[in-house]
Amino acid sequence: MQMKRCGVLGWDGYSGTGPRRMTDGTMFRLHAEVNGGRAVYASGSNRFPRHYHDFRDWILRRLDGDGSF
Repeated sequence: MQMKRCGVLGWDGYSGTGPRRMTDGTMFRLHAEVNGGRAVYASGSNRFPRHYHDFRDWILRRLDGDGSF
């Protein structure tokens, strides 16, 4: 459900890169297989798809909590 709210399926093919001269920051890479094998690939360096932080925080809460998705 959270994947739908955050629009994760729409992230497929996202590749965000930050400013060239930036030498430190945050990177992410997502590879998810959903809906019977549909693959979503997204990555970024100091740039993130819309609602990325909401989705990341939801994942972290699941990992820190009871583990239920």
